[in-house]
Amino acid sequence: MRGKRILDRGGGGLPLFLSYSREDRQMAADVVSDLEQFGHQVWIDEKLSGGQEWWRQILGQIRSSEAFILILSRASIASQACELETTYARELRKKIILARLDGVEVTEAPASLAAIIATIHWIEYRSNDKGSAIRLLKAVSDLPPSELPDPLPAEPPVPGSYLTDLLDKIDSPRELTKGDQLELVFELRKRVAGKRDRKDIERLLVRFAERDDLLARIAAQIDELLGEVRGRPAESQKAVEDSPAVRGPAAAAKQVRTPGLRNNWRAEKVARTQTALVLRVRLANGEYLLEWNANSLLPGGFVKVDGEVVSKSSALTAETHRFEITDGAQTHKAELSVLGMMSCKFTLKVGGRVLFSD
Repeated sequence: MRGKRILDRGGGGLPLFLSYSREDRQMAADVVSDLEQFGHQVWIDEKLSGGQEWWRQILGQIRSSEAFILILSRASIASQACELETTYARELRKKIILARLDGVEVTEAPASLAAIIATIHWIEYRSNDKGSAIRLLKAVSDLPPSELPDPLPAEPPVPGSYLTDLLDKIDSPRELTKGDQLELVFELRKRVAGKRDRKDIERLLVRFAERDDLLARIAAQIDELLGEVRGRPAESQKAVEDSPAVRGPAAAAKQVRTPGLRNNWRAEKVARTQTALVLRVRLANGEYLLEWNANSLLPGGFVKVDGEVVSKSSALTAETHRFEITDGAQTHKAELSVLGMMSCKFTLKVGGRVLFSD
């Protein structure tokens, strides 16, 4: 059975589908402008991410288009959505036009996408360039009519659906077990190695790093993965600890380190006696000196942060000091538990995360 004819041309504009990466948004707008000036109707996805209904709409537009245009750039060849759209267009027997940017080469694309674009002649495209516009318009006008296959090929899965699944796990309101955290790191490490959707992976890693229940080992691995995604080696913990900002006195150490990330939060014991405990607490935006001292005459004790009393207790054998620590633009709830009289057990939590237990 013959395929369905998409459009009976009568000299008017053509329905076209434009595929692009979010990093090339301005270039995509220029391509649309060039084509619409000559009467073509260009469908462009301005949302660039979504769920099943969003993806069905995109696939429907590809089927309804007379031709498929891909802005070929280093960003688009790294985009799973662009690859799936291009592959689907090829399976639908769509005529594909490549508007190449940045001198990107076929060898830079993943094998599955490279196999498609290697067989297509591309045009060099630059914004606000009359020659580029003419080349693009000529490529469109030279296209033969399009026919859909019968039966239609299977629809590809929603791009980035695994990202949504990972985000749901990362944002889970329940406490993540060690196994949960290791599984998430394993999945994220696979995605980082795949070199796809790097910006989205970075956002997931940052979101993961902000959880209150992270294990120290997991936090270090997240920091390492962030370094890979951002194109820099992860900063070793020793380098952090040896930095002047950390070695200096508490009053002068409140310098910006890694805003929004909790993977470097630490609490270290400076001194401890039967009647006192001194901790150096390091958060995202600085360093704080926390002291617990037993009352001289009454039961219980009091807590100071950088010399300021923030909590007092008169409990006999178990104290719970609740207070707040302001760290840059954020305020975190803190809790110091003291159990026992002569040989006390201390537990410090900040933002729901245990930083010290002894």
